[in-house]
Amino acid sequence: MKKYHFIQLFTVLLALVMFGCGGSSSEGSSAPSGIFLPESISLDFLTDDTVDYMIEFDFETLQDGLRLTATISADPETMPDEVGAEELIEFYTLVAELNTAGNPTLFMCTFNFDETQNMKQEYTYDDNGYLIEEIYYEYDKDLEELEENEKSVYSDHDPNGNPQLEEVYYWDGSQWDADFSEMYTSTYDENNNMLEEIDYEYEGDDWVYQDKDVFTYDDDGNVLTQTEQSWVDGGWQNDDREVCTYDDYGNMTSQTNYTWDDGWELDGDSVECTYTIDDTDKVSRIDVSEDEDQHRVSFSWQQIEIPCEGAAGFLEDMTALEWLMMALSFYD
Repeated sequence: MKKYHFIQLFTVLLALVMFGCGGSSSEGSSAPSGIFLPESISLDFLTDDTVDYMIEFDFETLQDGLRLTATISADPETMPDEVGAEELIEFYTLVAELNTAGNPTLFMCTFNFDETQNMKQEYTYDDNGYLIEEIYYEYDKDLEELEENEKSVYSDHDPNGNPQLEEVYYWDGSQWDADFSEMYTSTYDENNNMLEEIDYEYEGDDWVYQDKDVFTYDDDGNVLTQTEQSWVDGGWQNDDREVCTYDDYGNMTSQTNYTWDDGWELDGDSVECTYTIDDTDKVSRIDVSEDEDQHRVSFSWQQIEIPCEGAAGFLEDMTALEWLMMALSFYD
């Protein structure tokens, strides 16, 4: 699903783990139990002496998988709407459920102060464990409840189970549209890394190219470049590019953005990350420089016995930065 920015990041993170597109991390290798998972993450913008965000995690074993809950509390001054509080207050809650294979089956966000932003996303798999359907629900103000909004149907899976075709349908208030409205195709390498994704639009009686994302990777599967291109006058034209670097643990150390103008030019946006590792090889702090802004992110970890090997592998493979990005992906 490409329409909703606030869920796109989380969907990408799920795909990184499901299809092996993520790099190695300082969090270690997959294990069925006794793994380190975040207990809390605090984010400080370093503009004063207060913490701007506090994220607290809870993990619950289910009969058919695992439930992850993240509660995000925020400084009222950082929230989109002033709520009149003088200390951190609960902003929203994320809930994700994984099946025994470690595949996500549910992702839900509940806002405390504006329920119209609430959303839910459900995933369906076939007997081979291949993702075949994704349904997105958003809050309907008239019905005062979540209602179907968008559905992605996945097919043409490669031998490793990666879906190479996505067809997007929209809800008309009572049923899904008979014909899909958007289409995407993807290709992968032998390591399940996505090489390119093409977005099509319907013109006349045919589907035509619109946009394309092209990815390159290092030997550990970390994304080195993501290039966005547009179809112009019968050929692909470069638009934007992100270039990333990593440390020996697979933690992203920099991200630099470029724009195309007869050559790649810096567009002024860049991020640099410096990591502090504790004696258990976990990230205890990330110092982030984003242009003129400085942020400090602090982590505390808990060791949890998780009997579900698939879910344990999913969670343990996430880097510290990915945990932070997932939890804050709903903040606009």
